[in-house]
Amino acid sequence: MFAHELGLRVGSRKPILFVEGKQGGLDETIYRAIYGNFTVIPSGSCGQVIQFVRSFRKQEELHWLHCAGLVDRDNRDPAADGALEEGIFTLPVHEVENLLLAPEVFFALAEELKFDKREATRRFDTLTSDVFEAAGRDADRVSLRHTSNVIWQSGKSVGAKAKNINELSRIYAELTAKTDPSSIYSDFHSKYQGVLAARDFEQLLLLYDNKNKLLDMLGKALDLQGRSALENLVSRLLVSPTASPLTGALVQRLPVIDTGTY
Repeated sequence: MFAHELGLRVGSRKPILFVEGKQGGLDETIYRAIYGNFTVIPSGSCGQVIQFVRSFRKQEELHWLHCAGLVDRDNRDPAADGALEEGIFTLPVHEVENLLLAPEVFFALAEELKFDKREATRRFDTLTSDVFEAAGRDADRVSLRHTSNVIWQSGKSVGAKAKNINELSRIYAELTAKTDPSSIYSDFHSKYQGVLAARDFEQLLLLYDNKNKLLDMLGKALDLQGRSALENLVSRLLVSPTASPLTGALVQRLPVIDTGTY
């Protein structure tokens, strides 16, 4: 998408924010509402977002236009400000859907739906119990998925700098020696079980990756008829000209991205 094509899509001197997801998706709806000083461009996968930011920064003809990227956390380990590298930030939860279950976001939605504080608290307590129960049942699946992702990410760089087959063989041997699926699985599974045992909901939102189930449970907790009703509510509140508590709650959660630094 670079140079001429991107320039046509931008049409202004607003900085660019590349994000995961597709046009019209939940990701775009949330990010457009929160990062109004950016032109938000859905770019598919995390890898594509990172590639676009890196490529964009190399384009001399676009030197006048700043850009940044925002990707799902996906068990990455960013810096304290949420940055993976210069100009690329991560969510404070595993993926964007998990944001909607954060306490302040849930209570903002409950307020919009006219639940009083006592009833909202009761519903949130029920929701967290349901999430912990589901997360416990999914412990093996989540741990296996994490292990597979770690191995996949490690393997993507194999041979990138190899000059001949002997060097490629050496790099591959070193990588496989350091990449032990059993250890990766065991370490993550132990961490995950520790979060479940501690009933640490904040940490669980960082690790648990079952967005469809989470959104179904959230919709049920708010008396909404399915995931589409929940997404429609979020979209309506975020595009409303009247300020919504939901917007403020999401601002508290999402990383601060400076429009003039990148």
